[in-house]
Amino acid sequence: MKELRDKLGAATYDKKFNPLNERLVKIAEERGLLFHGTWRAGTKGRYRLEFYEQRKRLLWFSYPYTLVDLRELNSRLDKLLADLESACS
Repeated sequence: MKELRDKLGAATYDKKFNPLNERLVKIAEERGLLFHGTWRAGTKGRYRLEFYEQRKRLLWFSYPYTLVDLRELNSRLDKLLADLESACS
């Protein structure tokens, strides 16, 4: 990436890639939970994601998801990947 930063110039590079990086960080946290948590099937297209997280002590979390939620996340990931590809070309 240093070569690309040198080629584009620091201001242009920061303007183009910092917002993409911020979006990637937000999505990566959620994506990690979705892949590493435990899924429980509910009713009528509803699911529950459960996972443990170590902070000062071990915490248990449980979040409800619907298929609509998961499709929306997938759409955000697809858009981010397209934007990254566009920015790099």
